[in-house]
Amino acid sequence: MRCSVIFPGARGGLDDPRMNPTADSAPSLRTLPCGRMLVCAASEDARLPRVRAYYDAVKSSGWSGQVEWFESEGKEHAFFVDEHGCREAVALMERVAGFIAGH
Repeated sequence: MRCSVIFPGARGGLDDPRMNPTADSAPSLRTLPCGRMLVCAASEDARLPRVRAYYDAVKSSGWSGQVEWFESEGKEHAFFVDEHGCREAVALMERVAGFIAGH
């Protein structure tokens, strides 16, 4: 499993707070140090439920910042690497660039 390579000392596997910021032992999302956040996912990514849970947890945490959701329909995890010219990848990159630019 990749998590054992990335975090060899991880307790709880995928529920280690370094991999799962919604884990019971993770710090409160209410204290996130940024003011804006863009959470992106692909609709066919096996990780989608976990990413959506993170977005929902941030929204309901009482955090004073602004969180936005962007979902690429019909695509799998990291699709933009191999399909960088497809319509969905271009839309994703435009959304990320717009977010960084403050739009």
